[in-house]
Amino acid sequence: MNQVNNRIVYLDYLRILACLLVIFTHAAMPASESDSLYLSIISLIGSPSSELFLALSGAVLLPIKTDFSLFYKRRFSKLLPPLIIWSVIYTLLNFFIGKIELGNVVEQLVKIPFTPIVGVYWFMYVMIGLYLFAPIISPWIKNATKKQLEVFLLIWGISLLMPYLNIFIPNIYNANGNYYWTLCNFSGFLGYWILGCYLLKHPIKIGFNFRWLLCSIGTLTYLFVLVILKLNNFEMGPYFDNLQIGSAFLVAIIFTIVQNLPLKQSNIVSNIANCSFGIYLIHIIIVRNFVWTFFESCNINPILETSIIALISFVISLLIVKILSKLPFSKYIVGI
Repeated sequence: MNQVNNRIVYLDYLRILACLLVIFTHAAMPASESDSLYLSIISLIGSPSSELFLALSGAVLLPIKTDFSLFYKRRFSKLLPPLIIWSVIYTLLNFFIGKIELGNVVEQLVKIPFTPIVGVYWFMYVMIGLYLFAPIISPWIKNATKKQLEVFLLIWGISLLMPYLNIFIPNIYNANGNYYWTLCNFSGFLGYWILGCYLLKHPIKIGFNFRWLLCSIGTLTYLFVLVILKLNNFEMGPYFDNLQIGSAFLVAIIFTIVQNLPLKQSNIVSNIANCSFGIYLIHIIIVRNFVWTFFESCNINPILETSIIALISFVISLLIVKILSKLPFSKYIVGI
């Protein structure tokens, strides 16, 4: 494992990659029907982004090494204030530029404890729930054998196959919840935390071995199925969803490839990785309220356009987070 001074080097690179993928996904401008293939490719490339962040969080945090109260104090003091601050900023910005009325501002602010102000903040609400659960699951993770973790991941993986039943039996699976399905309680985002923890504790070596072949075959099969579904004009949304087996395979193979690279410690990489939470919080404002305006009249390939927008937005967001990190109490603004 490439580790320097108790800092696991490849996790920093994965954080940056996940951050870039998140921005890439949200950087795609509204396009015409003729660009649907390009938008599908963009969705596929960016689809494992938030799930990769979840796996990284599980790798770093699980099992927790402190008691309930200290863990909650540390994690929630870092997550909740920035989430609230940027939710308020996003709402007020939309009011001042005329996107929403004053009544909508009040309504959205009241809803902050219950629902994201903007869709991309769903990730933070999932993290809050996982933080609450972390001290409860940690004793099991601490003592679990490799095989026990694999049994959990197997059951979770089977649950992630559920959306594909719609191919054979239309509407049998509803993403809003099959609450009485046998594996319902295994089908959540906790699986990505366990996956990240498992990959950290039991790394997969690239080569001729069962676990690497499983990741490779699973990923290739997922991509093949996507092509078949696209050619047959299926609605592609459910198959880019966060909780389906393809996303799990993409996360596992990306994690494993980066984990096996001969990466070197870099202060620049570490500093950028430390800013990833802040970048996640503010990138949607930068992308859609500022950078998009410069590309509205451009007529270039959507994938190239999205890549350029994502890179520009990443750099601007990074610079803003670095500036804000110099302020007093920056922990409560950008998490560092």
